[in-house]
Amino acid sequence: MYLFLGFICKWIAWVCGGFRGDGEQHPNQAHSSLYTDHGDCPRTPEDAESDDVHNLGSPAVHLHRVLQQTKYDIFINHRGPDTKLTFVTHLQEGLKEKQYTPFVDKSLGEGKQVFEEIEAAIRDTRVHLAIFSPGYAESKYCLDELVSMLECRRKSPNGAVTLVPVFYDVKPQALRRPDLPGSPFWHAFQQKKLRYSDQRISAWKKALHDAADIKGFEFKIGEDTNELKKKIINRVQELIAPRSGQSRKQSVPSPNVGGEVLLKETLRRLEEMGDNVGILGICGMGGIGKTTLAQEVYNHYSTGGKFLYQTFLKIGDIKDTSHLRKQALRDLLNKKEKNLDERYVNHFEGLAGVKVLVVLDDISNVEHFKELVPNMKKLGVGSRIILTSRERDTMRAIMSEAPSRFGSYLHEMKPLEATDSFNLFWFHAFHDRELSKAEDEMFRPLALMVVNNLCGGLPLALKVIGQHLYGKPQEVWREATMSLKDRPDIINVLSISYKGLKEQNKMMFLDVSCQMVGLLEEDAIDIWKSCGSCKSRYCMTSKMVHDSLQILKDKSLVEVDKDRRMTMHDLLREMGKKMDEVDKIGSLKKEGHWCHLWDPLLVKYYLTDDEGSKEVRGLSLVGAKQTDFAGLEFKMMSEIHLMQLDGARIEGDFSLLSKKIRWLQWRSSFLRELPPRLHMQAVPSLLRVLLLQNCTALEELPETIKLLTMLRILNVHGCKRLKLLPGCLGDLQGLQELNLNECENLERLPEGMVKLSNLKALSLDGCSKIATLFSTEDGELGANLIKFSALCASSLTKLSGPSIHLHLEKASPAG
Repeated sequence: MYLFLGFICKWIAWVCGGFRGDGEQHPNQAHSSLYTDHGDCPRTPEDAESDDVHNLGSPAVHLHRVLQQTKYDIFINHRGPDTKLTFVTHLQEGLKEKQYTPFVDKSLGEGKQVFEEIEAAIRDTRVHLAIFSPGYAESKYCLDELVSMLECRRKSPNGAVTLVPVFYDVKPQALRRPDLPGSPFWHAFQQKKLRYSDQRISAWKKALHDAADIKGFEFKIGEDTNELKKKIINRVQELIAPRSGQSRKQSVPSPNVGGEVLLKETLRRLEEMGDNVGILGICGMGGIGKTTLAQEVYNHYSTGGKFLYQTFLKIGDIKDTSHLRKQALRDLLNKKEKNLDERYVNHFEGLAGVKVLVVLDDISNVEHFKELVPNMKKLGVGSRIILTSRERDTMRAIMSEAPSRFGSYLHEMKPLEATDSFNLFWFHAFHDRELSKAEDEMFRPLALMVVNNLCGGLPLALKVIGQHLYGKPQEVWREATMSLKDRPDIINVLSISYKGLKEQNKMMFLDVSCQMVGLLEEDAIDIWKSCGSCKSRYCMTSKMVHDSLQILKDKSLVEVDKDRRMTMHDLLREMGKKMDEVDKIGSLKKEGHWCHLWDPLLVKYYLTDDEGSKEVRGLSLVGAKQTDFAGLEFKMMSEIHLMQLDGARIEGDFSLLSKKIRWLQWRSSFLRELPPRLHMQAVPSLLRVLLLQNCTALEELPETIKLLTMLRILNVHGCKRLKLLPGCLGDLQGLQELNLNECENLERLPEGMVKLSNLKALSLDGCSKIATLFSTEDGELGANLIKFSALCASSLTKLSGPSIHLHLEKASPAG
């Protein structure tokens, strides 16, 4: 019975996030011993469970063998209470600045299997740092990890794994006889002798003794920790190149049929430019493989050491290049800069004489080029600039401004030849499945018809149609080829996958293609899920959001980029807009009427014509030349879910706007305050995302904002006149992200914010008048934060409450 109760207690501790060592908190898991104790002494339930998990023949080890290689470069073994805040956190940041990814306790994601994560990190990292502090031996986890690290070192071929000891206020001699009186580890070992077997104690002592004989770094309290940090980082750089640099290699579609010959020819052209600074332009229609070729070139050079630095910047249809300039600074100069308006040009001067590779993917604007490459003349000899674009005029304009010493070449992408086209299509239609003779005779003629008559050698079309027909019977193949027999344009070719969707999935695809490209995946999911309670017969959102989104991904209709934002190929996006016009979804939409209005001219037409207005689901006034509208004009559009009003001026009765809005984006608004009749009281269970960036006239938020009980994201970035936040802000219990960046006149945060129990992200960059984050009798601000930023918050001098320190991955207030 006692054994059973003990096990239950340990299980509860594991669920709640147990403790590491004697008082040392361990993330997510109470049992992480990497060493199996086969001694004779009675084992506690903790020891028994630990044995089951970490025995070398256990299922956990077999699971490890099929895990993907760990994402970490360095494993840092340390006792948190001794060194985490005083040294390890700073060392971790220093390693990250050098593009390394270290493993420390907080590297563990929430809910991950900690056993497998730790084991994978130790087994798959080439550098192990063991930081021996006076309290090191109090943690059995530290000792077990050390045993495992030394085992990996002994078994590694040709010394591939290196252990770097750091003797942090202890002498190496103390490790050789840790159980002798006078050793800083003596007391800890006396305690452990009462709990653990002789075999386990011996293994720990041997590991410490062996570590003492390895050359490392010695440090005494009072010495400069920055100097120690530099020495360790220099040693790491001698041992391995940063894996994070490798992880930035571009992912090339597989198989890249015909790509080898094309890459070889392109590289030859680049090499012929010699010591000139060379510009290679790759142009052609969407989906023809421009980006793939640029990725191949980038990957070829990124591992060859030909260029000192390289960067791959994906532009697309963005209007603001600030995040790309930040990426360029990180990649080319290893710099992090917040305000880039003028400083970027100055920083770029630092590339004078440096040989670099710069790829600008999908550029359509000469101004974007000038913003990202402000002075081509500064680049070192032999540097290369690679551009991809559908716009030949843009490419030629950029090349014409290059100095005479520049070499340049414009490559026009051609469709795939017949054999390569067939091979690419065949791969996506059948993958590695072997066909019987009868199946081959049945499908090969149909495949040839699709490839030769319909796709025109366009890789994207071959991929999309092939994936659509994968696993489908002969009848579906025949219907597909019959529907395309007149060789329609590529928009209709790509619509095959779309037309095979259920009605609800079609609507989600149209949401993305018409308005949601660039939106965070989690925000899109939240918006769609809010339709679960929607009783309108016009709402066609899927009730199984995750399943429907996965279907769109599986059909290559929608993708999520590395920043977790919704994206899709330009051709697919254009196809979606076309389908929004011509496709009748269910019985709700007449052909020729739009569900989403993204063209300002269309918006004007619908505002003056009641026919079809009630079916409008999404409305965007972004980029409209006319910015003045009357609230009465929106009266008939009662079903709008997605509304983007950037820069628009709406006068009159705001209560006439749709009461079904889930996503309201009103950046650069003229409003001094949110209209009291904006019907916040009508949408408490609907509105999830409220974006009000750069509303420079906005001075306050209304008390009625408390009615938005399901609001998850509130963004008022750049609202420079905003002086007050309503005291009722704490009533928004669903709020997870609050962005107050550049609200430079905001003087304080309302005390009610301590009630925001779900708040996970708080940004205060540039809030120069806020002096403190407080705690009250009702609670602490920041108890559940996992992301916090306060750069240039020059008056912020106090982060009250222990939670601000314990729960934040990175808190960086200025001052």
